Amino acid sequence: MDKLLYRDLESANWHPKSEHNFVVSTESGDVLGFDTRNFTVPLFTLAAHKKGACASAVFSPHFASLMATVGTDKTCKIWDIS
Repeated sequence: MDKLLYRDLESANWHPKSEHNFVVSTESGDVLGFDTRNFTVPLFTLAAHKKGACASAVFSPHFASLMATVGTDKTCKIWDIS
């Protein structure tokens, strides 16, 4: 959790199918997934955009394991986080 305190957060979004899960995107280009029942350690860390900030990360409302990220590197990426 201490490493998260030193990152600039860009966005946060709840998982549409899981009431305890959400992701945050960071200026360093990472996406971190969390569970509110155990907030001390991220469930996962994804180096989504290496050449800039990850401006947004959102889950698909139709497929629970799909997530899209948009970066300041002018790319949109689709991820399967299952």
